[in-house]
Amino acid sequence: MSRLNPNLPRIIFWILKRLYVLGQREGYIGDVEEEYYEKVESLGKRRADAWIRRHALAAIPRIFIHNLCWGIVMFKSYLRVAASVIRKQKMFSVIKISGLSIGFAFCILIALFIKDELLFDRFHTNADALYNVVTTNHYYQITSRVTPSPMGEELAARFSEIENFVRINRSQHTVRYEDRLFRETVHIVDPHFFEVFSFPLLRGSEKTVLENPNAI
Repeated sequence: MSRLNPNLPRIIFWILKRLYVLGQREGYIGDVEEEYYEKVESLGKRRADAWIRRHALAAIPRIFIHNLCWGIVMFKSYLRVAASVIRKQKMFSVIKISGLSIGFAFCILIALFIKDELLFDRFHTNADALYNVVTTNHYYQITSRVTPSPMGEELAARFSEIENFVRINRSQHTVRYEDRLFRETVHIVDPHFFEVFSFPLLRGSEKTVLENPNAI
């Protein structure tokens, strides 16, 4: 039985207990504790504490290596047992492995979906202050991000908490580049678009790029 003492350097033994594997922990810790008490009686408390600290520092790398080697041996043993079970029960193994693989795949997809939702548009400088106005058609039970154009000005006039607003209209337009004409999907926005959002520009200044009605 362990002879606990109020002056025992508990932190040292706590570290050693956490590092050693369960099956070998009790015997090893008990031996170290017995030797510590013997050194306290023969050398004194201070020198015994210095000894246990040196012992712990020297033992930690060996414990890591021992646990790593032991883990590799056990892993190889588990692989051999698993291979034997798979050979003997092929259909049952295929069902279990397939189910596990599908479960992992769905977990990864769910995690990616959650990550995408949480990080959506988070690169904007004012991300925490951005809100998207939506409308709900209760008859058809449809919610969309389409709102009447005057709603931005009306909401800003009614609610002082709104510092700024931007309206975005997506539509198809005929665009000319040099001697070519082609149809392009464009977004028409308010001039102060870049005061709200932090999209990087390829060319131009955020303050002047949308000054003109036909600016791009």
